[in-house]
Amino acid sequence: MKYNFNESIGFIIVKAGRLIENKLKADFEKEKIDVTPQQWSVLTHLWNEDGISQQNLADAFSKDKTSMTRLLNNMEKNDLIIRKQDEEDKRNKKIHLTFKSKLMKKDTIKIAEKTLMETLVGIEHKDLRLSKKVLKQINNNLEA
Repeated sequence: MKYNFNESIGFIIVKAGRLIENKLKADFEKEKIDVTPQQWSVLTHLWNEDGISQQNLADAFSKDKTSMTRLLNNMEKNDLIIRKQDEEDKRNKKIHLTFKSKLMKKDTIKIAEKTLMETLVGIEHKDLRLSKKVLKQINNNLEA
């Protein structure tokens, strides 16, 4: 069988992810919410675990230290997060939500849910469940 890049699982995953990210970005902009999809994904993590270490946050997103630092620098500049020194280990920084980012939670989740519903139109629940299972197995294979 001849290799077809456009039909490869990696290409399909990356393209779908990029399209979802672009749609979410446009939906946030339409509602005048100044947050990128990457920043929003960090906020969703912090809404569940405020005060996580910068390294644990990078690990959660499989991001290298430099990429995570750049993302957090921009978030800090936009008053979405604050960094505090870890009292137990002074070398580490803990990432905390700001008042501004706490206020964004309800509206951004509502927009993201709407975006996701539009993204999943025409996909049966059983197919979605199977797709998630396969993607999780791919992640597990690569994280091992």
